[in-house]
Amino acid sequence: EYMGLLKDMEAKIFKSVVKYADNSKGFECISQPFAPVIPPEHLLIKVMAAPIDFLDELIAKGEVPGVPRSEPFPLGIEGAGIVMEVGENVGEDYKLCKDKKVAFYRGFKLTPLTWGCWTQYAIVHHMACIILDDSIDCLDVCDLAVNGVTAYAMVDFLKAQKAKVALNTAAASSIGKKMLSACIKEKIELICIVRKPEQVASLKSLGAKYVLNQCDSTFVPDLKELCAKLGVQIGFDCVCGDLTAKILSALPPHSTLYLYGNLGGPLVLLPKFLVIGDKTLKGFHLATAECTNDPKKLLATYKQIAADAKAGVYKTTVAKKIQIG
Repeated sequence: EYMGLLKDMEAKIFKSVVKYADNSKGFECISQPFAPVIPPEHLLIKVMAAPIDFLDELIAKGEVPGVPRSEPFPLGIEGAGIVMEVGENVGEDYKLCKDKKVAFYRGFKLTPLTWGCWTQYAIVHHMACIILDDSIDCLDVCDLAVNGVTAYAMVDFLKAQKAKVALNTAAASSIGKKMLSACIKEKIELICIVRKPEQVASLKSLGAKYVLNQCDSTFVPDLKELCAKLGVQIGFDCVCGDLTAKILSALPPHSTLYLYGNLGGPLVLLPKFLVIGDKTLKGFHLATAECTNDPKKLLATYKQIAADAKAGVYKTTVAKKIQIG
């Protein structure tokens, strides 16, 4: 297999999944030229697996403001693979990472050299890569660099706040499952909120003690009772829509709900849900989280996440596999 990869590289082309801005061709798998030289501080990665994240769907639809586009523009925000080449001036931890497995993310600062992750090869800045243990299957960690780090950052925040319990919406999502796994490891109780009966059973099979279905007629009173019983003061919501108001109405006084997505559409909220009980609504963003907001902290985070991934935390749930090319 390795000789085959090298032969592809010698041909100076690789395949990527792209989309055209005017939707004239939809999605297309096209051939791209290799960069003649790997740029400084970057790695050339043979992509072994890349997920379809919700953010990928929004980018494909043109619904993420500020994301630059080329024509055609590449897709895929994260993935996992094997380092084929190491550029100059990489950090000390990355100088000997050739042939190592990494989880990585693309970021939004696109150049002709840094394409998306739905591709056979990717050129990525070394600080966007988590070096993994050789025993790890890339498929099991293909959404580690964004979804895994997000879950880690939220649990790290809970630890910093000395919180013993929290709640999270869309708990059957990739981030939700990873957060549950991390909370179990850190002995933090987590109220998991889902929208389907089968998701309740699925999360309980993964070790969740508290799982509520937001579609149940008794959801709000059940959540209010459970929050009061457990003393919840911090929650995370990536659904929005009308669910945010329901959660705020159920949270105890002086609690805070952090928004990190809007899977359910625009926020529907009346001021009374914040005023009554002196509750707070804030945003939570990975880029400004305490564990990622400077290079030293980010490297320490990467090393801890890599160790956790080796132990089976943050494992990707794969529903279907699609081959590129």
